[in-house]
Amino acid sequence: MSINFIVPNFWAAVDMGGDLPAQAREVAKRLTAGPTTNDSAARIRAAVEGQVLAQLRSAAEAGAEFLLMEADPVGGVRTGTFLMILPLETEDRTDPMDRLLAVASSTPDAVVLEANGLVALRTTTVDDVSTGIAQDVAAAQEEYDLDISYVPPRTGVRRVNIQYLLGDPDSAENWRIVVGAVTSRDDAESRELMNAIIGVCDSIIETMRLV
Repeated sequence: MSINFIVPNFWAAVDMGGDLPAQAREVAKRLTAGPTTNDSAARIRAAVEGQVLAQLRSAAEAGAEFLLMEADPVGGVRTGTFLMILPLETEDRTDPMDRLLAVASSTPDAVVLEANGLVALRTTTVDDVSTGIAQDVAAAQEEYDLDISYVPPRTGVRRVNIQYLLGDPDSAENWRIVVGAVTSRDDAESRELMNAIIGVCDSIIETMRLV
């Protein structure tokens, strides 16, 4: 059984069963929008393509069916948001609906969604990734000799990890787990943006159908 979905036009959907290098190339073009008319721009695009391809291969090795990812900036801001769709596996043959109900009852901030006759449960956790982001930016600045930091000094960066359990409540066989993340600065304006992007992720989940 396969899965169908709709993504907004500023996202890309990568099929893990397709040509990963070709899809990585197309995503990299969108992530580095603009002509590559000089060596520096071409080098950056090639590096981004390599990073995207590595991410796709890692997702494929994890058993993902699709990787959905933000490809174009929204309001000039990139958050690196992605969703990875995987089959839901249960080692002890637990009914997925029982698992969903157990998670819902033990997670006060869990959110229940409906998706074309399917049920979905969203849970989130938050990590402080300020140090890691600062190190990544510094490494990129050194490698490409560019000022690419959008994080002011002493500004925190947080990552919201998202997980959805999604499936047919009447069939224990037709379930998926969708995992993803949204990263932004840790300030009031950015939190508002992050909440809006999580709403976009919810909207994508609500379009999903198992066919």
